Amino acid sequence: MNPVTSLHYAVSEWAKHWNDWQWYHDRYCDYVMGPLHRKIYPRYKNATRVMEQNWDNLIVFDACRHDLFEEFIDITQFDQYDTKISLGSNTGEWTIRNFRDEDYKTRFGDTVYVTGNISVSRRITGQNFHEIYNVWEDHFDEELGAVPPETVIETARRARREHPNKRLVIHILQPHCPFIARDGAGGYTNEVFDPPNEQKTSYIWHDLAQGNVNLNSLVEAYGETLRIGWEETEPLLEELDGRTAVTSDHGNMYGERPWPYLMPVYAHPTKTRPDGLVRVPWGIIEADDERPEITDEGVQGRSENDEIDEQILQDQLEALGYA
Repeated sequence: MNPVTSLHYAVSEWAKHWNDWQWYHDRYCDYVMGPLHRKIYPRYKNATRVMEQNWDNLIVFDACRHDLFEEFIDITQFDQYDTKISLGSNTGEWTIRNFRDEDYKTRFGDTVYVTGNISVSRRITGQNFHEIYNVWEDHFDEELGAVPPETVIETARRARREHPNKRLVIHILQPHCPFIARDGAGGYTNEVFDPPNEQKTSYIWHDLAQGNVNLNSLVEAYGETLRIGWEETEPLLEELDGRTAVTSDHGNMYGERPWPYLMPVYAHPTKTRPDGLVRVPWGIIEADDERPEITDEGVQGRSENDEIDEQILQDQLEALGYA
């Protein structure tokens, strides 16, 4: 794009969004804070490549701040607990930086991946793993706007039975919004605020930024969503063979003003590195018995040319607040 065209585009975008706070927030993250974080400080220094860590099972709770995890989950049940710095500030960046290069040539033939988040499957395929179980294909609850955690857990059990000699990644959508609560009838509801119309937009983080939702109410709903995901996962922890690591791909910002302190930041903008966004939990549960013998039998399954149905993609991204 030549300079004149770029200037025209910038002016037209400003004219369209000049009174939209969210537009300023996103442009600030994209063009000011993001480049400074990536290129000057803190960059990706000390970030953890999850595939280089010592585990047989990796359980990922999506979009979970480390301090939220420590508040709502009893971390004394872990044999070891610490925090680590994530390679990404949202699921897409975390997925690409951990599991593939731009040519899709990264191969993990010793690992199967179970995911409830469609954002993962947009970026990795059977070209990258021995097999991928896309739980969102058949178990996305349109009314809830999410993949219930137990469907991911049941699929993980099947993946373990079918691949006992593979490392296993289990990517649970919770506590990513939409936040959920138990409905008292064995199911879930996404009506988690009182009054129920307190959330005025499809993306709760926009409501927080606009003052529609109280931060304490949001944290309680966020934490309850995590607790539900954890309660569904706990029985599986006792069933898995080997060494299990529990973590998250990224956190969320509550409106803190990270360096260079010009604007409060909300949710999880891409390629930014504030501590509240990229510091994630890392809990270890040691194996009771001998660890499984992990074998690499190459990659298979979904090819990189297989495309996700565009309508399904848009519907699920919209439910997650991205569209």
